[in-house]
Amino acid sequence: MSTNIIEKLIKGILTILILAFFTGPLFYFMIISLKPEQDIWKLATLNFTFDNYVNILFRGVGQNSPTEILYQPLINSLIITCTSTLITIIVSLLASYSIARFNYRGRESIAFFMLTLYMVPPIINLVPLWSMAQSLNLLDSHFFLILIYTYFGIPFTVWLLRSFFEGVPRALEEAAMVDGDSRLGAFFHITLPLLKPAIAAATILRFMFNWNEFLFASTLTATKAKTMPVAIAQFGAWLMIDWGTMSALGIIAIAPIILLSLFVQKYIISGLTLGAVRE
Repeated sequence: MSTNIIEKLIKGILTILILAFFTGPLFYFMIISLKPEQDIWKLATLNFTFDNYVNILFRGVGQNSPTEILYQPLINSLIITCTSTLITIIVSLLASYSIARFNYRGRESIAFFMLTLYMVPPIINLVPLWSMAQSLNLLDSHFFLILIYTYFGIPFTVWLLRSFFEGVPRALEEAAMVDGDSRLGAFFHITLPLLKPAIAAATILRFMFNWNEFLFASTLTATKAKTMPVAIAQFGAWLMIDWGTMSALGIIAIAPIILLSLFVQKYIISGLTLGAVRE
């Protein structure tokens, strides 16, 4: 057996093992969502049903209607995630461009301060933020959760986009300004079009972080602004968990992320590798 064949065989085995490691739990999660409650832990049983999905989408579970179980948390997650992601990207684009392009006093200090904010464990801020929300009467509100996600999202996104801006040659902007374009015009007409993959990568990463966030959502919301992760967790109780319903709701919750990732995967790959090449 030649060396090339052995190498290909090893690579194939490693690929299968890696795929099994990352997709195995998701596959098992899906199987649980398709089994009736009495057969969930019977691995050899192939008695599948869509009752868990039908209950979540149309019938309800127990005293909870489909609106309470799925639709209202889904709408809340979409509103909070999309709004906070949009604000984060807009602010981070301007901030990272300023840090990457302009030389002013305290520039690196500001950048380092942002990195420090990102390194602080979020749970440290939980009690002060809860106290602030209570005093401002903003508990269980979309606005406060959007504010928190934006606050924690900006430092990471600024550092991510800064490297991409530094990878774009200044000469391109200078040439545009020589031709009569303003600094702002060069930013919109030259730099941003070149960074579309990077912006797409930053957007999808921020969207996923916000969509999956549980710590602040579970502490600062109750009913009005309850998000999907909180809705899923509410099906768990001490020594008694509705595994079928929780699994089905979890599959529905991750479906938008999977579809969005498949749709923009080429932008994610090219965006994450864009900053690897410098002038």
